[in-house]
Amino acid sequence: ESAWIFSLSRLLDFFLQHLAWTYVLSFREISKTFLISLIKVK
Repeated sequence: ESAWIFSLSRLLDFFLQHLAWTYVLSFREISKTFLISLIKVK
């Protein structure tokens, strides 16, 4: 039982890290696009 809980927590950790990394990358892309559009407006 404890091994099952341990593997589940490991899986959750992995999923959260992947989610956070995806969020960081998409945030960088969005901010880059936003900056480019600001420059084009000026």
